Amino acid sequence: MSINWVDYYFPMLDNLNGMEKLRLVRKLTDSLLKNDKTVNTPAVNAGQYAFSKLAGAWADDPEADMMERAIAEGRVSNKTRNLSSFDE
Repeated sequence: MSINWVDYYFPMLDNLNGMEKLRLVRKLTDSLLKNDKTVNTPAVNAGQYAFSKLAGAWADDPEADMMERAIAEGRVSNKTRNLSSFDE
């Protein structure tokens, strides 16, 4: 004879107050998400989609290469700088 665990435990859990039931639901949900790596929530999918749209945005943009060169050429390292005073 097989025991239906839900029917067995429900009478005990039915006496819990609303907050305790919500905590139990959260723990059950967390355990499902932790154990089942294939579960995809809509919020996670939306975030991954938005990120993937941004990834590689300048990969084939020739203007990005020109900007990169301009930034590299504009860098000053170990050079004397002439600073102007703001008081003049």
